[in-house]
Amino acid sequence: MKRNLILFLLFTSLLHANDWVKGYKNNYYQLFSATQDVCELNSKYIKNWCIPVQSNAMGLYVGFNQVVVYSKQMIQGIDTIRRRIKWSINMENAFKLHINYPVIVIFYQNKRIIGYDYFTGFQLWEKNGENYNNMFETDTDLFLVNQKKIDKLDVISGDVIYPIELTQSPVKLVGNNVYLFYQSKSDLFHYNVAAKRSSLIERGYGMLDQSSTLVWVGNANQSQLRTKSNRIVSENVNHQLFKVHTPTKTVFSYVQDQHLIMLDEKYTRAYQFTQTLNEDRIIYGYKINNKLRVFFNGGSKVWTLKRQKKNEFVRDT
Repeated sequence: MKRNLILFLLFTSLLHANDWVKGYKNNYYQLFSATQDVCELNSKYIKNWCIPVQSNAMGLYVGFNQVVVYSKQMIQGIDTIRRRIKWSINMENAFKLHINYPVIVIFYQNKRIIGYDYFTGFQLWEKNGENYNNMFETDTDLFLVNQKKIDKLDVISGDVIYPIELTQSPVKLVGNNVYLFYQSKSDLFHYNVAAKRSSLIERGYGMLDQSSTLVWVGNANQSQLRTKSNRIVSENVNHQLFKVHTPTKTVFSYVQDQHLIMLDEKYTRAYQFTQTLNEDRIIYGYKINNKLRVFFNGGSKVWTLKRQKKNEFVRDT
């Protein structure tokens, strides 16, 4: 699949196009920028409640019955049970932001790295980040970058757990607690944490996106899907992929011949669906049972899915 430079930049930015809406359990939470409200909507997309939030809010994160809304100036924690703002954290001069349970970590431009409790917003620790030039998250793990070395951080204490020596300095990093993909300015590498070994994937490749089990890599001419352990499951991606989120995971998907194809590390799963929509416009999808709500600029639609019996191993997609 051909990709242009704009698409690469889109995936490497801090904020993504779907940051204004998130599915969580059987509800949706949406940031309405025109009114600066965050609203909870039920599975039929009917508003349960709304509360006003900070001006210039840019996106939200949802987890553990809490919505976290952020802008360039502030982060706010919203209790979805009591329906009120519980705490706020100063974001002025922030360089990188990590939002996840149990600790929110902010890397400020003045090299202060501070950990805040996810539920209360209280400061837990502060670390001098003078030796670090970047910060990356992989699932719930956090890594600080010092040239070719990355330090895994204990988000509870702020202490370094262990260092990792890489082949080149990373500009992007994804993965899990066993395997890492890291992109330098010109090449893409895979790192096995247990074996302490880096291997070159491809010169000129970059990382486009990741799901719960797969990493989408490639360049302007070709892209592939690989497992976190670096096994290729699709040699050549030739469909427009988008991610479908569920209450437990995210999967890459595409639409072909009135079927929704969902991809994981072993099989493709095909569903017939009742609604039609140009899949190039889809920026977020959330699946609850056999209903998939897809969001695009200007609105959303619900697809009713009918599972097809045949599963196939992922090859070319």
